[in-house]
Amino acid sequence: RVIDFTKLPKNFDLSKYGFSPNTTPENLRLFVHMISKSSTEDLLTAYQLSNPIYEGTLCASYISLSNKKTFREFNYGLSLECENINIANAYYEDQYSFISTFDDFSNSIINDSKHRALISQNIMKKLNLTISEYIELYSKIQHLKYSSQLNNLSDIKIGTKKINAKQLKRIITEANEELIKINGGSLYNEVNLYAPKANAIIAKVNSIKEMPSEILSFAHQHNLPIYILGE
Repeated sequence: RVIDFTKLPKNFDLSKYGFSPNTTPENLRLFVHMISKSSTEDLLTAYQLSNPIYEGTLCASYISLSNKKTFREFNYGLSLECENINIANAYYEDQYSFISTFDDFSNSIINDSKHRALISQNIMKKLNLTISEYIELYSKIQHLKYSSQLNNLSDIKIGTKKINAKQLKRIITEANEELIKINGGSLYNEVNLYAPKANAIIAKVNSIKEMPSEILSFAHQHNLPIYILGE
């Protein structure tokens, strides 16, 4: 099973392929964990860590089809899906988790507020909310799986304030987009995901013919679709 995004129009309805409602190639965003070589050894390690029974954490890049900046520009890896509550932190720069000891990494997640609070602080600033108001807002929308579901809600009451749900969707989107803005031409972001699920093989190539046979075999063996993203 192959989805070649290079051959789909920008407004193509990807829900036909199992993506969330209102997803198109233009607004598609993916968490991807890339491997350093075409060998499947690293791929298997990442795939196994994505199994909830191992309670693993994987670093990922948050990308769009127009900005596919990944760690060291690696070309192959896994597409990951993760519950909102299991996103440990996010930052528009590399957090150097690949060189950290476990203690260093866990301390960074717990203590480094700039990594943990980047998205929430952006949302609070744009909505002029206090921390307690943001917590109340989050408690009222955390059950939503897709931001597009906010289109079906009316105003959300937070204390004496009313927040328009569609406005909130736009602000959340803008806050997330801060992660993938091109900055200096070579910057990539990093998001750390707890117990994510691998849902596809990622290939930053223009054709499946360019992919190593080992990667193709891995996809077949583990029943994973292949996403062709283009170079």
